[in-house]
Amino acid sequence: QACQEKQIHYESLLELVKYVLLVRSCCKDNDPKADQKRLRLALERLQKRRSFEAKYRLNEIDSNEALDVAAKAVPEYFVSDYTTDKDGGGRRVVVAHGPTEKKWILESKQHLAYYFKHELYRCDLAAADLEEARQGITMLVRWGEGRFRVNSCLAYLRAAVRGQEMMYPMHNHRIKRIYVQTSPLAQTYANMMMKMLPLKLKQRVVVVSTLKELHGLVDCIPEGTQKTVQEWTAEREQVYNRTVQQLKL
Repeated sequence: QACQEKQIHYESLLELVKYVLLVRSCCKDNDPKADQKRLRLALERLQKRRSFEAKYRLNEIDSNEALDVAAKAVPEYFVSDYTTDKDGGGRRVVVAHGPTEKKWILESKQHLAYYFKHELYRCDLAAADLEEARQGITMLVRWGEGRFRVNSCLAYLRAAVRGQEMMYPMHNHRIKRIYVQTSPLAQTYANMMMKMLPLKLKQRVVVVSTLKELHGLVDCIPEGTQKTVQEWTAEREQVYNRTVQQLKL
């Protein structure tokens, strides 16, 4: 009703449920104004996301098209090696490799729009049913897997500055943990990146420098069975669409 009154478009009831779950911790249940505060915060976030999408004309881009274009440009970026967080009761892991794809992002505004579109879409699909929405998701950022150069790190930072709006409080994703796997050299740049994050997210970042450390934190897909982002997306879309169809007030 509030969305209709304020003329805020929403994609599905599942999208709204995620916002409700996200803002629940903003105040205590015994606060007499808890419902009004949560409603206001949820609407503000939803409105910011719609404004962000309009600014970059993301509604004109098909989600799967954005994935296909980016995957062809940077194929090594779009391989799914990890499934769930060992410390999160089965939380889904959304993987972002870098900084290779950041060079592609910086080439044009259209590439930046494609990047925004597929990043938002993959996070949406990571929590594809109500249980996953309650658990939240884990972000995994892999910075070059030890093959860093200063120039590539600087390119990553430039792209991050251009894309920092993605970190604004507009999402309905309950990001419970962020793992950053990178080389000792790049940890300086990782620390610079973390300064852009809200305080609450900074406290959830864990930086590791070796694959052995990383494999102790997240479940890996067996060698030779990794999935492309298109395959991962197709599987997750089935779960997501089924939830959207089944969810009723």
